[in-house]
Amino acid sequence: MFMKNNKGQTLVVFVIILPLIVLLLTMIINEGSLYIQKRTMENTIKEAILYRFDFEGSDEEVLQKIERYLYKNIDNIEYLNIDIDDGYIKINIESSIEKELPSFIFQNQLTIKFTYIGYINNEKIIIEKE
Repeated sequence: MFMKNNKGQTLVVFVIILPLIVLLLTMIINEGSLYIQKRTMENTIKEAILYRFDFEGSDEEVLQKIERYLYKNIDNIEYLNIDIDDGYIKINIESSIEKELPSFIFQNQLTIKFTYIGYINNEKIIIEKE
């Protein structure tokens, strides 16, 4: 009886809710993209640590090859420190990651830091996140 013409109300509600839905979808896409980029970086660092124990050569040669590998496979490296000792390697890396979609509320670039340690224990290669 009272709701004869509610098309205007529906339009107003839709216009109010639409930006919230778009913002939510943008956040989901950005977080998913950041997660994938972060996991890719972690896997690249782990591969570099495994390479250290597979390669037969001097520590200086290993260091140069690992640095080249990391710079080639990880974008926007801001800081990289690699410590190599006999049966031990520590990689400390800092990289900036861009979000896929622009965000008006949050910053569009994040800095991610990783420190991984690799060593041999009982003839097994152990890789730990510090």
